[in-house]
Amino acid sequence: MTDTFVLRWREIIASPGSGKFEVDSSHPLRFIVGVNDRNDPMIFIIVKDKPPLPDLSGIIEVERRQRTGDHKWTLALSLTDRHFLEPYLQFSTDLVSRTADAATEAQGVATLLKVVAEWKRMFARGPLPPLSEDALRGLIAELWFGVHLLGQRAEAAKVALAWRGPHGSHQDYVFPLGPRYEVKSRRTDGKSIRISSLEQLDADGIILATVTLVEVDEGTADAVNLPMLVDGIRADLVADRDAALAFDKALDALQVDSADRRYTDHWFVATECTEYNVASDFPAIRRSGIPEAVVGATYDIRISAIKDFITDRWRRTAD
Repeated sequence: MTDTFVLRWREIIASPGSGKFEVDSSHPLRFIVGVNDRNDPMIFIIVKDKPPLPDLSGIIEVERRQRTGDHKWTLALSLTDRHFLEPYLQFSTDLVSRTADAATEAQGVATLLKVVAEWKRMFARGPLPPLSEDALRGLIAELWFGVHLLGQRAEAAKVALAWRGPHGSHQDYVFPLGPRYEVKSRRTDGKSIRISSLEQLDADGIILATVTLVEVDEGTADAVNLPMLVDGIRADLVADRDAALAFDKALDALQVDSADRRYTDHWFVATECTEYNVASDFPAIRRSGIPEAVVGATYDIRISAIKDFITDRWRRTAD
């Protein structure tokens, strides 16, 4: 099962008026997509037996009805906030693809409810406040590094699954067999980098990476913003459901709505990326060397003092 129906669905969502079509007549469940009477994007199923109501609230409206003509039931899931259109379309694709192998209608409905439960956490919340400028720079540095540097060393799905920072890991990217990457954004005139915990540089196999970001005007060569980065990563993960879901759950953990229009006007160019080997003699304050009574610390490292630990450096070539 492919997600080609989404292309046609996007056209309906973007145009005024209502419209609906069946996703695949050979599918074990009758999936219909389009927009409802309020022009909200909508996906629903038509089934013979009364379906359970999914435990879902927030920006997804759930509606169950019995049709008067053939007495079949419909279960509709409509998006009430278009800021979440991209994850909603991915959610809908997940519903269709994961129920495609159902042997019976009842089995298909059971699988659908399971998929809805997996996505519940994302859709249970409402609109989110925008990130601060520093937080936005930090997130763009992490994602840019994952796409442009780690993407050359590992498959996109493995990079997405390694992005553990949003879930509380002390480093941003943690690969099962190493290494661990901690990514910091840097301004052109930055003289130091901020280490936010005693644990951040206290592990074997850590690579510290600094990404220099310059805010630029839209249309500047190589410029990226948050929606562009997120959409590109989602496109790279379209064939791997687990990695795609993990990526969106990471954004959810950060409480980031990448479709927020307030992010579209902030464009950045990465001009340099430097990687440092956090060896045993790297200047850092480590949890393992601090009394337990010290519950936390934040400190700055002077960049000029760690040049001997550089293992790799990328610089953007001049236009």
